[in-house]
Amino acid sequence: MPALLQGYPREIAALDRHVHFASAARVMDVGANVGQFAFTLKTFFPHLTVVSFEPNPDAFALLQENTAQHSSWRALPFGLARAAQSSDFYVVEGKSAQGSLYAENATLNLIGGASKKIQVRLEQLTEATLAAHDLPSEYDFVKIDVEGFELDVLASLDRVRWRYLYLELSLQRTGGSSLEEVTRLIERITGRPPRVVYEEPVAPGASHMDVILAAG
Repeated sequence: MPALLQGYPREIAALDRHVHFASAARVMDVGANVGQFAFTLKTFFPHLTVVSFEPNPDAFALLQENTAQHSSWRALPFGLARAAQSSDFYVVEGKSAQGSLYAENATLNLIGGASKKIQVRLEQLTEATLAAHDLPSEYDFVKIDVEGFELDVLASLDRVRWRYLYLELSLQRTGGSSLEEVTRLIERITGRPPRVVYEEPVAPGASHMDVILAAG
């Protein structure tokens, strides 16, 4: 994790050229892991109000420790899906950032280390769920990093409005989807196609790509 953390300031600086976090207020962080992205974001932009979702209980325990170091940052112990459910979730010890609802994604490109199956909680962000957790329905920025479960998470956000969406889009992973599928789903939910602000160049064999979308 210390080695990986060195890349987050550059990532957030690149995002800021499109999103302008200084003028933003609310951020949703889906697939927070231990909070490394949101922690760095809050370090540079402490005024932001952030809500993070993480279903892996071991990662969530560390996420809570990190949220305690910043004000206006909440963590919720579940993931997002098309419907509320209990689900199998696969993790490799010491590699929590690669935890996935798909067993093969949890070990993709890892040398050694078998995954173990745990049970996690998933919720749909219905109006009742938003109210129960005192969550707003409008966000300036939503980040989704869910190892192949992107379309299900997007379907769960049908009652949430956002200005910018930052998505790690799975390519060579189970559950992966194309940018076209993502934009069609968003258009079906919102009634307007999103605008592609940034699309990462993809190297041959890459397992994912990063995209930034602006609401249409």
